[in-house]
Amino acid sequence: MQQLGNFLNSNFFVGLSTILTIGGAIFLYIRQKIENRQQIATLLINDIRNAQSAVRLVRDSLNAQIIPEITVLPENNWKKHSYLFSKDIDQDDVTVINKFFSDAERISYIVTQANNMFIIGISDRSAAIQQANINLVAASKNLTQAQRKLALFDSIINHQNISVSTYFPSGFYTKLNQYLPDIPDLLNTEAGRKLKKIARIN
Repeated sequence: MQQLGNFLNSNFFVGLSTILTIGGAIFLYIRQKIENRQQIATLLINDIRNAQSAVRLVRDSLNAQIIPEITVLPENNWKKHSYLFSKDIDQDDVTVINKFFSDAERISYIVTQANNMFIIGISDRSAAIQQANINLVAASKNLTQAQRKLALFDSIINHQNISVSTYFPSGFYTKLNQYLPDIPDLLNTEAGRKLKKIARIN
């Protein structure tokens, strides 16, 4: 018993316990870092999948001259977390991933701006039509004449489909057609495979 007490109070035991404590702390730190990288890699893969799905929808919609109301890339998580993968992904692969997220971000911005302009355009046309109706009523001599003018005006508007026009300036289509072809199937590239390996996703 006295020998055990001497051992526990010895410099050797104190040194050993200190080493084990530090070693355990280092092990937990490294493990936490690996788990964090795995979680971020999983997040990035989900971002890539969602962005690619949205890009396909935009590409298909452009054939019908429509810009869908979607968000292609809500947030560029790669820009925030790319430093975590500097030791696992070489510079060529980083360039590929950078370009993917950069182009997806641009497409998301263009789609959002186009839809914002469309909403403002609808609002402006509605206000203009309402003002035109007021002017027609004010310029009429009586109720019957006002009703006739309003009916004629409504028929013109409905015939030309002005109130529901889905016009977008051609610049939006030009920019989208510029960036859309450059969006690769990133997860099937070497860079994507490395990200999936870190995330432990097949």
